[in-house]
Amino acid sequence: MVVTDAMCAEFTREGGEITDFALVYYTVIGGVEHQILRYDCAHGSAHKDVFYVKPPQKQKLPGLSLKTLFTMGFEDIEKNWRVYKEKYLKLGMGGDR
Repeated sequence: MVVTDAMCAEFTREGGEITDFALVYYTVIGGVEHQILRYDCAHGSAHKDVFYVKPPQKQKLPGLSLKTLFTMGFEDIEKNWRVYKEKYLKLGMGGDR
């Protein structure tokens, strides 16, 4: 089995401010991409979508600047991706999505 992990980061800036962002941590298992964690500001508010729990959860992020939230999310994924992946796999999520 081939497993690949990556984080995709996208953001929009106007002037020096981030106005929109998405950070996605995903893994590829057996040729299939699985999102494990996503930070974004879709649907009008910044939030964290957690897919390594059943059922998946949407967690509202604190009312900080989008730049700060982007940095927090980036650092969280960079530091904890292995833990999130392990939780995802322990729930048997790698084969049923």
